[in-house]
Amino acid sequence: ERGRYGAGGWHCAGARPGASGASVLVGPADGGVLRRLGGVRRGDAVRVFRADGTVAEFTVEDVALVTAERLDARRVYGARARGRAELRLVAGGGPGGARVVVSAYLTGSRRV
Repeated sequence: ERGRYGAGGWHCAGARPGASGASVLVGPADGGVLRRLGGVRRGDAVRVFRADGTVAEFTVEDVALVTAERLDARRVYGARARGRAELRLVAGGGPGGARVVVSAYLTGSRRV
């Protein structure tokens, strides 16, 4: 929801969730949709519910805690593998400006 604290934001210059390329969703770490991101582990499933009534299912391949000054924009906004649908979840607002960055790849989609 636009303007509501805790709502996640989609980086609209990137891919739509489930499309080829990197889709980036950003939000605060201390509340809202990404509040549990720090507990996500490699191999976990992440689901993105889309406006068309489908859900894109991703598998986590990497979780990193990085400071704002060490955040590599290419690793966040760029795809790691050509032609692959990828998801980045970025939760900010941790101690010292730390951010949790979760990288995942599409493993399926289905109608809800």
